[in-house]
Amino acid sequence: MQPCDLDDVLITGTLARRFCRPRPQDENLALQRLMQCFAHRPEHLVQELVDLCRELCRADSVGITMVENLPDGKKLYRWTATSGPVDYLRGHAIEWDRNPCALVISRGAPQLFHRPSRFYRGLYGLPAIILEALVVPWEEDGKITGAIWLMAHRQGPKFTQEDVRLTRSLMTFSSLAMNMERKEKIKRELESYRSAAAVANQLAHELNNPLQALTNTLMLLDNERNAKVIRVARQQLDRIISLVKTILDLQTRNAT
Repeated sequence: MQPCDLDDVLITGTLARRFCRPRPQDENLALQRLMQCFAHRPEHLVQELVDLCRELCRADSVGITMVENLPDGKKLYRWTATSGPVDYLRGHAIEWDRNPCALVISRGAPQLFHRPSRFYRGLYGLPAIILEALVVPWEEDGKITGAIWLMAHRQGPKFTQEDVRLTRSLMTFSSLAMNMERKEKIKRELESYRSAAAVANQLAHELNNPLQALTNTLMLLDNERNAKVIRVARQQLDRIISLVKTILDLQTRNAT
């Protein structure tokens, strides 16, 4: 492979010169499909998104890469959803500096690439050659966390500004829906925790009375003949009392 500079593969400027016809009806139909998917199968929303983008923008492949932070402080991109000939990439990762995502994130805007594998080593040698790639930032809560790729593997219609707009529209809906789903899940988990904590608190209070009675009984039985048995019983009783106290202390801290 011949040495290549970024300027040799980056062709974002050509988007403004390509003719594009607005397709609001197609956009509305696609959004309706996303809404139905979110309502009935929210776990399939991301896959529905990449399938729709592939269909709507006449892409050969579509994929989503998300930033992943490693324990050693390094970053990489993980393919979290794919559609088309690049399906085999799902779950795989590419290094931070070996793909167009880092540039897209740093510029905060969509970028168009022609045969990007000539410059990005992480794409070199893929079975499905990328002739053109439109890479659009993925945003969540105002922060760019990844990118969605529209890829062409064959000669044919080129990507346009309308493809950028359609992808952003579908992606914005999906991102908001996923964020809503995450918040609802956290809310449900919190409510479940509170319910379990309330039961544990009630149980701790109910155990307190018989424990006190057992403590008093052991004191009455305290004599040399029963010394060994009472010592073992007291050890176990103290352990239970300690556990009950821990539960009550946790409830007090959570209440504040």
